Amino acid sequence: MKTKIYETETHDLSAVVYANGEYRNYVPDAMIAALEGDGFFEEARMGFPEAVLYEDDFQMSSPVGMESVLEEKLRGCVLVAEIGEEVRLYPHRLSADQREFFALELGEDVLEDALARDTDGSGVLLDL
Repeated sequence: MKTKIYETETHDLSAVVYANGEYRNYVPDAMIAALEGDGFFEEARMGFPEAVLYEDDFQMSSPVGMESVLEEKLRGCVLVAEIGEEVRLYPHRLSADQREFFALELGEDVLEDALARDTDGSGVLLDL
């Protein structure tokens, strides 16, 4: 399972979940999907198991294929984390609001260390 976390133009977090390299689900509001769980990163690692399957959500369904839907939904979004067996964070891509959220989730010291280590913007692996 691998989850890619994106920050939207409105500074919300959305997620795309993959299993065995194949698309599994799109989670338009990843923070809400993680509320009842074991923390944002653990829920993301598990693929937000309590989230409604995007294709099953009558408000979100579309007659076009998911690739087209994802392309549209992710236009203007920025990849900020990849969470699976490893966690790669792109801390310099986070808005001030999301830096605050990630500091709460990870700890201020972990986020500050990630910011210091990500000198070229290619992201850093976190040991969580």
